[in-house]
Amino acid sequence: MGVELCNHGSDSGLMQPMHQQLQQRYARIAPPWLADGGYVNLADIEALDRQGTQAWVPLPASRKPASDPHAPKRGDSPAIAQWRARMGTPQAASIDKPHASRVECVNAQLRRRGLLRFNVCGLLKAQAVLLWHALAHNLQRMLSLQAAAATTAAAAG
Repeated sequence: MGVELCNHGSDSGLMQPMHQQLQQRYARIAPPWLADGGYVNLADIEALDRQGTQAWVPLPASRKPASDPHAPKRGDSPAIAQWRARMGTPQAASIDKPHASRVECVNAQLRRRGLLRFNVCGLLKAQAVLLWHALAHNLQRMLSLQAAAATTAAAAG
């Protein structure tokens, strides 16, 4: 759906820019927004909430094991308090587990196809290489879904 390459040390703070990229590309965004724990950034969660998007991002590990990580913390905005509570629900656990396996599977497939390092210089050239890999991944995924659908139809018929 979207690809962005940067030279940041972590994904924190990158959720809002990706949200904007997808909103510009597709002119709408589904209200739930799934991201892995590396994207946790309270300002991003609040920004998505202002745009009507619920962030489903795992809570970071608590520094105080005795405290409830899903309870609102002093200074939390309503959006952050809702996010903390939402991530403590059974629905959050049921969403996060399959999401994590799909995302990590894509990363593993890219590595298996040779994207271990970029053999070009500069972010623009590396972004082009990444886009080619994303396109190849999407085409291969489309073909495998079509083959699975054909097999299911033949078995049912």
